[in-house]
Amino acid sequence: MKLQREEFLKRTELFKQLATTQNPRTLFVACSDSHVVPELLTPQEPGESFVIRNAGNIVPAYGMQQGGMSASIEYAVAGLNVTDVVIGGHSDCGAMTAVATCKCLDRMPAVAGWLSHADAAKAVNEARQHTSDRARVDSMVRENGPAWTSGIWRPTTPTFKTGQSACGNARRAGPCIEGDAVRDAGCAPGTRTLPYDE
Repeated sequence: MKLQREEFLKRTELFKQLATTQNPRTLFVACSDSHVVPELLTPQEPGESFVIRNAGNIVPAYGMQQGGMSASIEYAVAGLNVTDVVIGGHSDCGAMTAVATCKCLDRMPAVAGWLSHADAAKAVNEARQHTSDRARVDSMVRENGPAWTSGIWRPTTPTFKTGQSACGNARRAGPCIEGDAVRDAGCAPGTRTLPYDE
């Protein structure tokens, strides 16, 4: 196995420690598209990020659906005490393309149901003027990240036993991966590129 032959030998002590404990500082929610690899985007060692992936990097509003996303976020924040929450979108996202262009998903009812969690971001995006389908999709990708970062930070979010809201005191960010650049999703394309250590 390549991991054992190459990476494990370089980091034997680290992997021994990770076998019994983990202390990630960042929760990274990313899209499951195969060309998005959060672990390669951030110069971090194994164990430094708690990564969750799904179609469209969607985070349902806390309490809306008791499922894997809610449970994983709750565990990262209340159990692992992550200090940063990153919800990263990317250009040419298949899920956000389907949401923005109303692509028919009749043959994929589970996908259609999952993408319905993006309806609030879709409504905001549809209220905008777009010059092309490409611009509509790009805008949807940009709207998607901030929608979830605000959604899991609502003051009305139920609190955990620790007294934390869904993200507690963790800092949040909504970067967008566009080709070879990573930028703040709240900014227009090309206006601000985030260094990988931000």
